[in-house]
Amino acid sequence: MGFELKIQRISGNVKPLDCGNDAVNKKLNDAYYADLLRQGYTYEVSAGSIILGYYMLTFRKYMVTEWSSDEIGSYISGLSTDFFSLHLQYIMIDKNYQKKGIGTVVLKHVISDAKELSSELPIRFLTLDAVSDKYKWYEERGFLPINDEDVDKGSLEIRMYLDCMDDKSELDQYISSII
Repeated sequence: MGFELKIQRISGNVKPLDCGNDAVNKKLNDAYYADLLRQGYTYEVSAGSIILGYYMLTFRKYMVTEWSSDEIGSYISGLSTDFFSLHLQYIMIDKNYQKKGIGTVVLKHVISDAKELSSELPIRFLTLDAVSDKYKWYEERGFLPINDEDVDKGSLEIRMYLDCMDDKSELDQYISSII
């Protein structure tokens, strides 16, 4: 990729673009309204004066019992059986600019921001709902299915997560001390 990306939160209506997925294209139409309601924030991805795409972040609450991972499912405290995540609603890159590594750069940026945010707020995971044809792409970038059944039954969308806690040694040590 021979250009520098600029990422900034939208400040008004967004310029429509086509990422090749009608459902995601429709979500973009509602982006500014969701932003005004503080339901999610949409970010514009550009290079120079060219808008290449957008992504939206929200928060989501999960119950521990929704996860098929033995590790995650065992994290039940007296405080709660819920986890909050930073949720990536979508990454959409204009179809004219796809297959150039832009989505990967954007995802790395989102992961970095999520990890930074999780050190300041009680957010353990970055989650997303991958359309089935993008499942492998997210998996190659470190995401895992929240529930293996989503993958096994061939769901159209697969709920996925990335753990923002890079170093679990303190947690593991604490769990070992109370068992």
